[in-house]
Amino acid sequence: MYKVGLRTTMALTIALMAATTTGICANEVNQIVKARQEKLTILGRTVKALDHELGRSVPDRTVIAKDATAIAALAVELPDWFPAGSGPDAVRTAAKTDVWTKPAEFRKAEDSLISNARQLAQISTSADLTEVGRQAKSLSETCGDCHHAFRSRWGLIFPW
Repeated sequence: MYKVGLRTTMALTIALMAATTTGICANEVNQIVKARQEKLTILGRTVKALDHELGRSVPDRTVIAKDATAIAALAVELPDWFPAGSGPDAVRTAAKTDVWTKPAEFRKAEDSLISNARQLAQISTSADLTEVGRQAKSLSETCGDCHHAFRSRWGLIFPW
């Protein structure tokens, strides 16, 4: 009969625990990234819907206010969508490592988005539609600036 020593048993136990933990963590990270991508897709679609509504010959103020409010609510949540360990070093994502290696710069981009979104929501019901359009354009530019600095358009296409 083969006897397994204490050290061998401990080593196998630790290896099994590490493998199990790694699997759970990888799954959690994938879920975090999937949720982040879904929320960013919703945010992007809502910004586009707002731009579309503003481009109509007779824009609907109710739709504009609803979209602007939704954008502001999502923008406030955005800082929570990028927790440590959910970057390209752990999972396939279009987010650049700069999100985590340059947190002050990323936080500045987040703050700019939040500020622009809140201002848009605030003026969406009361200001002249031309002013709402200018603020919506400013918001879109803020999104573009952040994408340029912190998003790799090739990250999901070429994962190497």
